[in-house]
Amino acid sequence: MIKIEENTDVVIVGAGAAGLTSALQLAEAGRSVTVLSEAELDGICASAWAQGGIAAAVAMGDSAAAHGRDTVKAAAGTADRNVVRTLTRDAPDYIKILERYGVVFKRDEENGGFALNHEACHSRRRVLRAKAGDGFGKELMRALTSAAAQQENIRFVPFQSAVALVREFTPTLGALSGVMTHDRSKNAFCIYPAAAVILATGGIGALYSHTTNPAFATGRGIALAARAGAVLADMEFVQFHPTALALERDPAPLATEALRGDGALLVTQDGRRFMPSYHPRAELAPRDIVSRAVFAELSAGNRVFLDCRTLDTHEFPALRDACLAAGIDPQTAPGFARQSILRKNFAVPKPVRLPSAG
Repeated sequence: MIKIEENTDVVIVGAGAAGLTSALQLAEAGRSVTVLSEAELDGICASAWAQGGIAAAVAMGDSAAAHGRDTVKAAAGTADRNVVRTLTRDAPDYIKILERYGVVFKRDEENGGFALNHEACHSRRRVLRAKAGDGFGKELMRALTSAAAQQENIRFVPFQSAVALVREFTPTLGALSGVMTHDRSKNAFCIYPAAAVILATGGIGALYSHTTNPAFATGRGIALAARAGAVLADMEFVQFHPTALALERDPAPLATEALRGDGALLVTQDGRRFMPSYHPRAELAPRDIVSRAVFAELSAGNRVFLDCRTLDTHEFPALRDACLAAGIDPQTAPGFARQSILRKNFAVPKPVRLPSAG
């Protein structure tokens, strides 16, 4: 028997940054929202794994137009310019919104403004970091989960695995009318009816043998949408982070791009810096170019290291924790030592069971 739950204006599948931000915005607009998650409301999601920060044109002399040009250039011309324009235009306003939700950004001690990092493809320092260092994702999720828990219009339901989007078939319209889930706490099926459904289930990184994504990032939301009749586009654009520690761990610990922004260098086993021969911006080239360069060096029989000895790695506690747990001191060990060979970028998808349509 399938239990029909209380109706709400919107059902959101996923309690990461996208899901909770959507829930908060809708709740503030007076909508009733149900957020479904496979776990407790504790910030355990892919969003919590983000390290570096968030980009926005907030500095004096910077502009949304300049941010947009850098974004289009990073996408090699494939980006939707209207989307880029909207994102870069609204980014500073969303920084204010995140601060209102409680996100604590790192500040410049001299002028009190935001402390900004320089990351790949940005023509200037533009990336805001968390006060906690390279744990931006954790700080973001801490603030969002706390804000969502205080909103009376948001109902959070844990231990729900989305099974299918429910359609209401009529002679003229087959509109979405909710989400069917498997309640793992009761081993029962439920339907959460709503006027609208938002899928915020994350990416597909866990389908690949080498990834920095959590194991549950299997594209469940994409499968649910496709089975309900959604048109999928640009599925070939899967971004891989160029630098991760090869410590025989799955997923691999991320080495944030901010390291290269602060001066870390990609080198081979003999200390040869190779990125200048692949792109004029060297280590700050677009991610796809850096990834292909690393792959090319590995394919040529070289080992690849990220040398961080010229910067203060204490500014990156997540990196230091991962390295020290493996017996590596990134402040003194050249290229994180032998254990830190970067994994190659192109990986073979591993089998995954797609969710049942019910």
